[in-house]
Amino acid sequence: YGAWLGFETKAGRGTEPAWGSLTGATKSELHAQLMAGAGLIFLAGGLGGVTFMLTMQKTLFESPHAVTGFAELMLFATQAGLAFSMK
Repeated sequence: YGAWLGFETKAGRGTEPAWGSLTGATKSELHAQLMAGAGLIFLAGGLGGVTFMLTMQKTLFESPHAVTGFAELMLFATQAGLAFSMK
């Protein structure tokens, strides 16, 4: 739903009310909130995996949580870079 809200915002419909918003946020505002929340969840998963591996004295990226969490953050960064470069 967050990605669709991003497409709606890019298409110029970001000022319309967002379906399912509990606070009456626009599509653009809800997109920013959902993506920030997803980023925090991925960051927490990545850091949790790294912390667990360090406490177990194993190699850093042996944890699937760390690998998938940081991979998602890199994909978010790539997507954000593409979005900022579009006109």
